[in-house]
Amino acid sequence: MKSTVSLATLALAGIANAYPSVMARLAEQAQAAAPNQKRQTPLSIPPFDAASQYVSNQGEHAFVPPGKTDQRGPCPGLNAMANHNYMPHNGIATIDQFITGTEKGT
Repeated sequence: MKSTVSLATLALAGIANAYPSVMARLAEQAQAAAPNQKRQTPLSIPPFDAASQYVSNQGEHAFVPPGKTDQRGPCPGLNAMANHNYMPHNGIATIDQFITGTEKGT
């Protein structure tokens, strides 16, 4: 039973991130099914703070277009991080390099 609930929770969490409109519809259906329950305040998105969220694109992180032998994939975010040397510029990286690069570049 616990594993079924855990799997259902994980499935809904994935849907919530990928398809917020689906989760909104599910929330409306749940409210219609139990109209006497108190509604919770929706979560709000924190405001943008440019000073604390600054990502450098100067100096060692200045834009350098990919060369003829550099590899790029379908993800524009990873491509931008490789073009700005947050990840190896050739586009080939280890998992640790991807993790470190995304932490520094976001």
